[in-house]
Amino acid sequence: MIEELESGKRTRQPHLAHTVPQRKTPHDIEQETRRRIELKRALEILGLPTSATPEQIKNTYKKLMMQYHPDRVMQLSSAEQALAKEMSARLNQAYQFLKETLKL
Repeated sequence: MIEELESGKRTRQPHLAHTVPQRKTPHDIEQETRRRIELKRALEILGLPTSATPEQIKNTYKKLMMQYHPDRVMQLSSAEQALAKEMSARLNQAYQFLKETLKL
């Protein structure tokens, strides 16, 4: 699924199959490139490959949040709590981006 988005392959609607695709402007290409980079970064934060399925993304996010959620690390030192808080924020941000981008 993610690889299809990255490669630009998208399933067309039957009524749109006959339309001629418009040429991409340099701005469109730049935006698409940035989006791909952000997508890869979000997956890297979760430790997943670009071939990850939506189910793998959801399961990995839940597993990592169980590990890093601030409520779960209250018994650790303040430095470790701060690291866990930072990591949980990064995980949340990455997952929200993936949810919006991939329509999870």
